[in-house]
Amino acid sequence: MAKDKISISAWTVILSHVLLSRDARWKTLVVVEDIAFYRSCLNYCDKRFGVCRTLGKLPDFCLLWLIQRLVAYGAPQHFVLRKRAIRAQAMQSVEQGAEQIVVIGAGFDILAFATAQAFSQVRCFELDVPSMCEHKVQVLKDCYGKLPGNFFAAGVDLSLVPMRDALAALPGFSREKATLFIAEGVVMYLTEESVSAMFSDVHAAADSSEVLFTAIAKPPKPKENIWSRIRSLFLGYNKEAFSWCMEAVQMAGFLRERGFGEQYHNGYVELQKDLRTQKELDQLERQNGEYLVYAASV
Repeated sequence: MAKDKISISAWTVILSHVLLSRDARWKTLVVVEDIAFYRSCLNYCDKRFGVCRTLGKLPDFCLLWLIQRLVAYGAPQHFVLRKRAIRAQAMQSVEQGAEQIVVIGAGFDILAFATAQAFSQVRCFELDVPSMCEHKVQVLKDCYGKLPGNFFAAGVDLSLVPMRDALAALPGFSREKATLFIAEGVVMYLTEESVSAMFSDVHAAADSSEVLFTAIAKPPKPKENIWSRIRSLFLGYNKEAFSWCMEAVQMAGFLRERGFGEQYHNGYVELQKDLRTQKELDQLERQNGEYLVYAASV
């Protein structure tokens, strides 16, 4: 990713949070403490990237409609709910003894920073490509000033540098400490070889590890129309086209072969089922491709 670009996927996620925070039906889903930072991210992107500035001028209802056309029905709510689920698991892991959190491909996510603020005994690390890391750290400094001493952000291209080496170079990272690794919206952009390498690196980086990540099932071949062409154009331009997928029922076996035991997985519908009408759930079912997986080393 070039220095003058950002991840369109990361921008879409924070945009969804800000839009839903202003929506009467959905605003209670959004973590209030995070909104100021996400607004700062949007303002930062508006000043530097023409596509963000142009799209940001559209009314909220148009943007929500556009995200659902380009991604999937219910996508804005899914982005918010999966972050809530990830945060809940992270807090549970910390309560059960996790001493380190590593967020892979952090984008504009605030979890590592917020956890470092809340738990001074937990070391929190972010790994992302240098361009996104630079943008993210700048917004954090603009928004909060001084960063916590137990928060570390590293700009590193993991396609060139093994994760175990990147972590070993960070101050304070210890393989002896129980570590939660988080990869939200990452593995679907990797090859199967790279996904396997990621789990090998997780094993090598920490003696006791948990991993929380999102994956996608093989999607049906989309109908060729203007929306599919626009989506491909955006993702291809930013080198964010989907590559790896796996059905949820196959994931436990895949993880077991790589030294991890799956604890649970939650799909697109499961995260939204208590908030939707039956008619909406029927429509969500057709989009039920992404799921959240939590596993622990065995």
